[in-house]
Amino acid sequence: MYSVKFSRTAAQDLDDAHDYICGVLKNPTAAANLVLELESKLEGIREFPDSCGLVQDSYLKSLGIRFLLVKNFVAFLKVEESLKEIQVVRFLYGKRQWAEILQEKTSDS
Repeated sequence: MYSVKFSRTAAQDLDDAHDYICGVLKNPTAAANLVLELESKLEGIREFPDSCGLVQDSYLKSLGIRFLLVKNFVAFLKVEESLKEIQVVRFLYGKRQWAEILQEKTSDS
């Protein structure tokens, strides 16, 4: 089984999504359900993380970035085989320009 680790940025993304749904949309139940569904889906891929598809963007695909749909959000993952680890690198609202956001982040590294 693979372990799951969140980058600081991905953890902040999740906190921001939770806070927005709770605070702005005034729906704490939906916010809690989003977190629970993410946890459930991550647990479901721990044995076979490559079951998540690679992103369409050719540059990000070359970096091994995979995606996992969670309600209206997308968890972006990297699988580190040598560590037996799934790294959640970002957690973004699905309608955002995620390819640009991810490319910006990876070019700063």
